[in-house]
Amino acid sequence: NLAKAAIKEKNYAVLVEGQMDVVALHQAGIINAVASSGTAITETQLIALSKYTPNFLLAFDNDVAGTATTKKAIEMLLKLDLNSKVVEFGQYKDAGELFEKDSSAWAPAVKQAKEGIEWWIAGEIDMAGQLDFIENKKKVLKAILPILALVSDPTRLDHYAQRLALAVSVKTD
Repeated sequence: NLAKAAIKEKNYAVLVEGQMDVVALHQAGIINAVASSGTAITETQLIALSKYTPNFLLAFDNDVAGTATTKKAIEMLLKLDLNSKVVEFGQYKDAGELFEKDSSAWAPAVKQAKEGIEWWIAGEIDMAGQLDFIENKKKVLKAILPILALVSDPTRLDHYAQRLALAVSVKTD
């Protein structure tokens, strides 16, 4: 409830995994931050927050569980026709550690945040390997196309389809 006014004012909510991350961000003046209480983020939480903004900055932990939670949140946000960007922490495990070790790194990380789908595509490309091989392009497409199927808005779907096609060097036709 402390973040409501700041979320409205800034027109985005920062989602983190844990309460300690929220405390660290609030202490640093990032008061539009809220926690999903670990990896248990729900559509109900996102719907409640969407009353204040359609924009979400996902700042979950830099580990396997955090990556899975980020993907889960992106899926839910796509279904709800809401916007997401993903903050990457580089060498730090989470927002709390980032502020503890180098609080000046937050602003550049936010500025460099990727749109949710673009972040996901980039991750799939990294896992697939060299895109000179058709098998690797197919891996990326097989991973991302089911996610795009969640998008109901035609403009958003067209945009994401074009971004995917560009990323893997295929035609959208």
